[in-house]
Amino acid sequence: MPPATITLVPNEIVLQIFRGVQSVSSFLNLSQTCRRFYEVAKANESIILRDVAASSFLPEAIRLLDQQRFSTMSPVELAYFRMNCTNKSDGNWLRERGGLLRDRGQYSSVEMQLLQRDEKAVDALVEEACETLTDVNRVAWCRNRHSWGGRYNDFDETVASGDRLEIKRAIYLLHILMAQFRLAGIEGLVDYREASSTDIYNLLFTDPSKLHWIYDYSFAACMTTKALFEVLGLARYLFYSGWVAIDMLLCHSPGNNSNFQNASLKRFAFVNLFNTSTVDSVIQKSRSFNDLGGMYRILYNEAWKEDPESSRDTYLKIFTEFRNRPKVGIPPRKWNPRIFQIREHQVQIGSEGGFVGKKLLVVKAGGWNNMTEMEKMLVGDHEAEEWMYEDQDPDYGSDAFSSDDEQYLFDSYMDELDGFGGFGGFGHHHRCAYDLDYDSDDISYW
Repeated sequence: MPPATITLVPNEIVLQIFRGVQSVSSFLNLSQTCRRFYEVAKANESIILRDVAASSFLPEAIRLLDQQRFSTMSPVELAYFRMNCTNKSDGNWLRERGGLLRDRGQYSSVEMQLLQRDEKAVDALVEEACETLTDVNRVAWCRNRHSWGGRYNDFDETVASGDRLEIKRAIYLLHILMAQFRLAGIEGLVDYREASSTDIYNLLFTDPSKLHWIYDYSFAACMTTKALFEVLGLARYLFYSGWVAIDMLLCHSPGNNSNFQNASLKRFAFVNLFNTSTVDSVIQKSRSFNDLGGMYRILYNEAWKEDPESSRDTYLKIFTEFRNRPKVGIPPRKWNPRIFQIREHQVQIGSEGGFVGKKLLVVKAGGWNNMTEMEKMLVGDHEAEEWMYEDQDPDYGSDAFSSDDEQYLFDSYMDELDGFGGFGGFGHHHRCAYDLDYDSDDISYW
């Protein structure tokens, strides 16, 4: 019996061969093997490239790509994102190619090239963050080398591969978070929907102050506690990068700030994780733990920091426990009704498409005035951070509270918490949090 040739292999088998490739270059090389392979690749390009993307890029990178489709955001919202992201130079490149394919799951060479271009920009930020992290660890090692003793005989400048991966995922998540601005108005127009796309584009690049934006906190509310604090942890390591998104990681009092400062994710963390007043009263009754503000500070300031005495992992467990406790916490996909509300907003779909109603999670009119005294204190106390000074000076200050036996403290604290009884609610409010009906893929990252 003569050996089988490629012409006798069914198209389904050839397609499976293509779907097993691990890179764009492998796909291109395989498609040029023969005419048969080229025809199968051309007919199934979107399916094959989707599988290649899933195997070559992080899920957060795919989510960022989908965020930029015209089925998700309008052209002017996309342009606003591209002009403020780390890879802003590719905004024109993307516009010249007509944008991405409309529907999620559809892929062409444009989608793959944008994934590669954005990853290159993200990787550059990862390197910058790791350099700063190494400096932070070096300062901490110099200041604590005597107390740490034999645990650090020699300083190790290598950032662990697992930490680098988490930093990369956090940077992608911050990109997604900064892409949640929606056009809300145009100065001089009663209804911004009356303006043409050309007029809005012109204003964006010539007089952007006339465009008014609203921030949708839906994605932020869906993040896990760990993911949120790792995104906030980027501020320490990318503070001098010049990237405007870092303003979202700092704490600003509500007021006449920039769009990114007004969308402070740190302030969001102070009001949308749990009833801070109730939790703080429990913490004060315990002798084992720092104050609430100190716990917050350790959680977002010591991400990836090398410190054998750090209590960060313990505090992360505690905050996760708080957030999931009935009447006390505001778990993922829920929101604080004192500050936020679901509002239907008219969003343009497609390059020249019409407007459709989309539910956004936004700050209520005067919502920031409803902060409790504890929340106001947290915002005020966290506008400046000690690391802005101590990272530059090995002799500055001393490490924050730490524990030699984190598991013991965590277990004992949980026992205390269980014995404390009911926590109550948000004062005169009967519910701690409302459900967030968010129509999206699973975005509860780690």
